[in-house]
Amino acid sequence: MQTLMLFLVVTSGGFLVAGDKPDYSGTWRTEGSSASDAAIQIRLKDKEIRLRDAGATEEIVCNTVGKECQIKLDGKPAKVSYYYNGPMLVEWRLEGKDGKHVTKIRRKLSEDRRKMTVEIMPIEPQGSTREVTYIRIDDDRAASQSETAKR
Repeated sequence: MQTLMLFLVVTSGGFLVAGDKPDYSGTWRTEGSSASDAAIQIRLKDKEIRLRDAGATEEIVCNTVGKECQIKLDGKPAKVSYYYNGPMLVEWRLEGKDGKHVTKIRRKLSEDRRKMTVEIMPIEPQGSTREVTYIRIDDDRAASQSETAKR
């Protein structure tokens, strides 16, 4: 019984501390890349996320409450889930036969909402975590959100 209670406290804690959920919506490209390089598009509305990765043919559509979604990545079946852990938007990807390739991706916005740091952590098979910084291409939206946040 104590194990169950601890599990509930630990798992629900990540969802409860979210408070204000930052809006990651926008078009992003890697920092230092040219304006003509491929970009990532993220659209968040209510509890839905739409994400089109640079060069991907399929758009990922899922919820942001941690429920698993069936998708296609590069034409192959995969599963993803998204949820907020405080200000971070966390993604889990299960790819390959029987979901044997597991990746955790954490996104975090800078205070001015013009940069997004993305941590990519290969869980299975294990690998090195890498961090990529993206800059917002549609700066007008970031500026207006930043001003709204200051009020």
